[in-house]
Amino acid sequence: MRWPDFTSARRFGRTTTDQVTLWTLGVCAALLLPLLVLILGLVIHLVLGRAHGVMPGDWILYPWTSGRIIPWPWFGTREACLFALLGGGVLVGLLEVWAQWLFNRAVHRAASDVVVRFQAEIHRQAYRLGSSDLLGGLRSPPELLATQTVAVLHRGLVSWWRAVPYAVVAILALVLMALAVNVWLALVVLLSGILVRQVYSVIAARAARRSLVSEQAAEAAWQKLLESLRLIPLVTGYGLPETPGRPLGEMLEQYRAAQMRRDDQRAAHGPTLLLLLVLAVAYVLLVAGLSPSVTVAGLGVLTTAVIVASFPAARLSGVAEAAAAADQAAGELFAYLRRTPAVQNLGSAVPIDRLVDSIRFEEVTLANAAGDKLLDAFDLTIAARQRVGILSTDPSVALALAGLLMRLYDPAAGRVLFDGYDIATATLETVRGQALIVPADGMLFDGTVQENITCGDAGFTMLQISDAAKQARAQSFILELPHGFATPLGTDGRQLDSGQAFCLGLARALIRNPSVLVVEEPDARLDRPAKQRLKEALRWAGADRTLVVIPTRLSTLRALDKIVLIHDGKVQAEGTHRELLKSSRLYRYLNVVRFRGIRSVS
Repeated sequence: MRWPDFTSARRFGRTTTDQVTLWTLGVCAALLLPLLVLILGLVIHLVLGRAHGVMPGDWILYPWTSGRIIPWPWFGTREACLFALLGGGVLVGLLEVWAQWLFNRAVHRAASDVVVRFQAEIHRQAYRLGSSDLLGGLRSPPELLATQTVAVLHRGLVSWWRAVPYAVVAILALVLMALAVNVWLALVVLLSGILVRQVYSVIAARAARRSLVSEQAAEAAWQKLLESLRLIPLVTGYGLPETPGRPLGEMLEQYRAAQMRRDDQRAAHGPTLLLLLVLAVAYVLLVAGLSPSVTVAGLGVLTTAVIVASFPAARLSGVAEAAAAADQAAGELFAYLRRTPAVQNLGSAVPIDRLVDSIRFEEVTLANAAGDKLLDAFDLTIAARQRVGILSTDPSVALALAGLLMRLYDPAAGRVLFDGYDIATATLETVRGQALIVPADGMLFDGTVQENITCGDAGFTMLQISDAAKQARAQSFILELPHGFATPLGTDGRQLDSGQAFCLGLARALIRNPSVLVVEEPDARLDRPAKQRLKEALRWAGADRTLVVIPTRLSTLRALDKIVLIHDGKVQAEGTHRELLKSSRLYRYLNVVRFRGIRSVS
């Protein structure tokens, strides 16, 4: 089957009633088009009969071209017939507009329904799988799937349903009408149209290739002119009569010639198409003129039917490309929804208590999604209630280490031990209850300050919320907000600066009282009060718990009990800031480049 994933996506969560409704609206809108064309032919037939002074009695569709089937006098006068036809045409036109509107709305709603169902399933699957974002480099993270990938699928669905059934039925009905007027003339018109399209496509493709060559030649000539302008200081300084190299006049002429070739090739597109159309029309008129059975009205109906059919045909021509892209997108979505969680509770999993002794990494090996090793037989011990900084030549390694502590993923080899207990055999709820991470941006969401701290958990009292805000040094600026803890944040509310957002994220973690806290220090430029607030918040955050910091400021490095320097997946050195400045050349280099050379820190 062609595009199997896209075919499955079209049926994703849709009922038979939905499909019948879409097809009914599409077929109705498509069948009204030939009716409009037929009314146009009858009007032409009526108007042309005026020259003979009699009411027309000939039908316009073959094989009744010369036969009388329904006399017109029951309409009365010719004027009454004309008004009746025009009124009917307007009515059918309004019905077509209404049917098109209903059909297009149904198409977009059906596509949106499929996309929303996928987004809901992505959200549920992301919750089941957990997050591996700290490893970086994932091919299809949930946020990309729920936005960019489903957008591609949405475009493919709209393109497909607008073509099937509407475009297909409309083309078939209009072509049948053209064949009913005159089979051979209709075939001549259709084949002429196809031939014009194919010939023009070949000519346009060749012209595009030649235009690209001319464009590249013009760009090369332009670069030489720019080089000549850049050499003006050299000419002035050395007193040269003109710039070195080729004469300016020759370069200008080369640039002008390349531009003219490109413009001539572009200018020929329209006239070429017009010439092909003129030849095709002349040929069709010649065939029509030599055919004794073709009336003017019949020719009008035939020509109009073919012209109108070209519009749904153009819509149909882009379906394959859109469907192929949508099939790839649907494949990525289904592949993600079929994934099983990499980290799960074992059947014998038991809860763990607060950390009291140490965290130990034993021979840990970890790679990212691209297969690059982040940790290689990594060994490290962190004492409980110690403030430790993780500094790595590869910044992603520090975040990956944080993900291991929360067991967002398991190492490929080795163990992570809390008080000698392998966290792979512990329940996920207790591991993630004891180890939390505070991202640099605070990861705020649309909601009040209180909701951002509690994450909607009604089990926290206002006293606990206030205490957490005080420890995170967020209480002062929260009380200055228009509604204090009830102030809405986000796109429809108040926007906090990076330092305030971080402190609010820190309060969110502190209210849950973890025994291990991983902090990604914000690297945005802050004013002096914000720096002081951040320094005090980190000091309070490390009280009676193990604090693992991914530092961005020199003052933070100086305040830590220990700094671990990681290079090539292993511990390169560890010690205090002062000790590492003396013993590690790599640390001194990073100290200058990251903490002094790039931005000013205190």
